[in-house]
Amino acid sequence: MPTRVRNDAIEKLDKSLDEEKDLKQDLNEISQEMKKNQPLDWQKQKKAEETLKRYQELTKNIDDVSKSLDTMTQAMQKNNILSSETLQKYTELQQMLQQINSS
Repeated sequence: MPTRVRNDAIEKLDKSLDEEKDLKQDLNEISQEMKKNQPLDWQKQKKAEETLKRYQELTKNIDDVSKSLDTMTQAMQKNNILSSETLQKYTELQQMLQQINSS
């Protein structure tokens, strides 16, 4: 069970990182348009709205992964499955996810 949960969490995290790269590029394009002091046309405004929606979904995905890892870590601790080194790595991963989610 923990391996499946871990693999799912890693897969979601990989997808989230790919999505984050795409969002960053889209946000840079929108930012460049806005710096030109020209009003956004309908298409660009729609793209900005879609980018915001994708960002919100990304934030939710990262939060879901973080919760899954937390649940898995707690279960493994309860069953004395984790070594102290593995527990430390999971804790570091949780901290990185929190940093990503807060930025």
